[in-house]
Amino acid sequence: MAWRFKASKYKNAAPIVPKPEACIRDISVGSYQTYGNNIAASAAFMAFNVDHNGSSLAVLPLEDCGRKSKTMPLLHAHADTVTDMDFSPFHDGLLATGSQDCLVKLWHIPETGLEESLCNPESNNEHTEVIQSLSWKQDGVLLATSCKDKQVRIIDPRAAACIVNSCSSHQSIKDSRIVWLNNSDRILTTGFDAARLRQVYIRDLRHLSEPVKTIELDCSTGILMPLFDPDTNMLFLAGKGETTIMYVEVMDKDPFLVEGIRHSGEQTKGVCLVPKRALNVMQAEVNRLLQLTSNMVIPIMYQVPRKTYRDFHADIYPDTTGCVAQNNAAAWIQGHNMPVPKISLDPAKRNKGEESITIPNIYFIVYALAPFKVLFLARVIYMAIDVL
Repeated sequence: MAWRFKASKYKNAAPIVPKPEACIRDISVGSYQTYGNNIAASAAFMAFNVDHNGSSLAVLPLEDCGRKSKTMPLLHAHADTVTDMDFSPFHDGLLATGSQDCLVKLWHIPETGLEESLCNPESNNEHTEVIQSLSWKQDGVLLATSCKDKQVRIIDPRAAACIVNSCSSHQSIKDSRIVWLNNSDRILTTGFDAARLRQVYIRDLRHLSEPVKTIELDCSTGILMPLFDPDTNMLFLAGKGETTIMYVEVMDKDPFLVEGIRHSGEQTKGVCLVPKRALNVMQAEVNRLLQLTSNMVIPIMYQVPRKTYRDFHADIYPDTTGCVAQNNAAAWIQGHNMPVPKISLDPAKRNKGEESITIPNIYFIVYALAPFKVLFLARVIYMAIDVL
């Protein structure tokens, strides 16, 4: 069992919180219930809920900081609370939003950011499933969902009978979240049991009904938002309304989850990971979280300790998934699977073309949605646009 005690490169990765002047300050984030994380980031922008009901979003450059005026331009996205949002992995300025107003919309953010308020979306779409969380497998073949009906489903969206497997999961109707672990056959879910005890499950698709790992935490009411980095196997668990963010390493064998350094700070309204392309690799930054609080956005840098930060430390930066797709929507629908090429994070090897933002060809389709069912489409819609 010696493998269990093998030193990890990321074991001592420590959170570093900047000074207040390096954060987004004096924003107004309301108190509203959503199925999302209330904040999302691309390698160029961040977007997060603002105003009293969360129907509008602030969209700011990723490296922005300082006090924000109450008159700053906003994305007036929906007529009701935006329940989830995400940027396209292939276009830093393409944002999908879903709302309690029964719509999902696509927004094209100009390269220069929002210089004036935006209220005209590119398109919207329809879905009828009641879904709380969704995660794509890294190869784009399958996706997994957690639902308010307490079921986990494995879905092949290209198949006639798209649900290929399902099982009963956390037994509370409170928000449950799901993430795919790497490109493997394992998924991780967070949720509550019938007595509102917070739980973390790891499941294997080959034996979906029985979790291979169960962790029971506490009876806190804070919904656990899991953020997973497949390159480093770093998992972050942030509870809504809580001040602590847990860092855990995911392993292939028992004990499966090994806790690292916890971060305690401000109360969390939402949280997201920043894409790897935006990290400060010359400072051994292996991950960055954007923590949304009631009046700030705080970038939390996870740094691996090194004697010197003058050189690029290749051992902690495996090649990561790039931002240029080799497939298009039509080919994918027909069953063609093309992995997204990986790129190096070594500044000496980076191709400037990898950083460019290309304008995708978007199919203009209009649909209607049932309430609270927009999260599924907010992710699926990326596979329905031609990003080449």
